[in-house]
Amino acid sequence: MTEPKKLISLLRTFEEQAAERATKLIAEQKGIELASLSARADKDLVQALKAQAQAELLSEQELHLVESATKLAEALASLAVQTVEIEAAKLLSLQRQDFVATLTHDLKNPLIGANRLLELFIAGQLGPINDQQTELLTELRKSNSESLTLINTLSDVYRYETDPGEISREEAPLIPIVEASYREIQNWAHVNNVQTSLVVPDEMKPCYVDSSPIRRLLDNLLGNAMKFAGPDGCVDVSVTKADGEAIIEVHDDGVGIPKQERIHLFKRFSQGALGKRYSGGSGLGLYLCKQIAQAHGGKIECLDCSKGTLFRVSLPDKGVISQEKP
Repeated sequence: MTEPKKLISLLRTFEEQAAERATKLIAEQKGIELASLSARADKDLVQALKAQAQAELLSEQELHLVESATKLAEALASLAVQTVEIEAAKLLSLQRQDFVATLTHDLKNPLIGANRLLELFIAGQLGPINDQQTELLTELRKSNSESLTLINTLSDVYRYETDPGEISREEAPLIPIVEASYREIQNWAHVNNVQTSLVVPDEMKPCYVDSSPIRRLLDNLLGNAMKFAGPDGCVDVSVTKADGEAIIEVHDDGVGIPKQERIHLFKRFSQGALGKRYSGGSGLGLYLCKQIAQAHGGKIECLDCSKGTLFRVSLPDKGVISQEKP
């Protein structure tokens, strides 16, 4: 307790008949000469000392108010700066979104147009071409398609980082999505003599998903599996239901991924030694798969298996958003 508060408390404690004793004690604390006490009535002196103590207390309260006002002003100034920074960040984010949207549009359209023209040439609809020309045009179309895939991946990665809740989930049958992605690799499997299998339940309730991103996730996983299985390899796909989740597994019997590399698999721009050797990818495919799975409240894992690589995607029946950051 401060000195003025002690004085007031002490003065209020004594009754009028003890005023002289209280006055002397207070005078000693305040450094007042005792000789001057006789010149004034005890009661008057007590009241004067009370007033002085209260004035000091008021000054102390005013000082406290000034300190509080200063702190409040500093807090308001800091809040104003933070508000400006937030608004600037929002504006920058919108500008980036516009830039990315414009860039992907300007890059994708020429490639799509070029591929359509190449397909006409390859089909012979623009005149006869020989086998060598067909092979070269096919390779050019493939290169364009890989560039389109990279552009789409970069665009999607940015979109999910900017707004993870952007997906539009609804009740949709999962098996047709898996079957469509599985059919997409059949020509590749036939050319490279890769054995494939798909196991799905006879009946399965719809899941709460956004079909397009889930298809993108499956295309990435199946494309990787085909790549790493290699000629004469094997790729197995399965869908099951357990504990309120839909489980999708993609397995290839390739050389597998070392355990020490798995912890980095789903990081941005991460590629294991095997991935760098097999393809010149961007290292964003599995990172995007993780973003999509988490946006659905699910997860993706790379699990131990006897041979090759096994990826498991778990999607909940209901759309509970995961709190984990990509």
